[in-house]
Amino acid sequence: MNTDAITRSLKILLILGTFIWVISSLSPGRNYLDELSLSSPDGRHTLIIREWETLGGTGAEIFCKPDSGKKVKLGRTHADDCVFPFRDGLYTVDWKGDSVLIRYNSGRATQTADPGTWDRLTLTLP
Repeated sequence: MNTDAITRSLKILLILGTFIWVISSLSPGRNYLDELSLSSPDGRHTLIIREWETLGGTGAEIFCKPDSGKKVKLGRTHADDCVFPFRDGLYTVDWKGDSVLIRYNSGRATQTADPGTWDRLTLTLP
């Protein structure tokens, strides 16, 4: 392959990668469920969980609203198709000072009713 062909191939890959990134960030076809709000024991933070479904999977966007501040996106989860851990109460939240540990049943075959087998997500609070 000559230099021009390599350059052309790299440009095509860059354009395709950018296109895929833009499309994936638009959340096409997502249907959002009702928001879930969870207050920290000290009342200083509120987690806002926006669970969604789409063809082939589910997930949630997790935000935090400090008692004096703007809502900030902290992270997200992903689960198998038709699995709604937050809607169905298959999650735990452990507040730990400046962070929060969320365990949730993502529907993977290795997970049981024991929260110790669930996916874990540790998020730093603003």
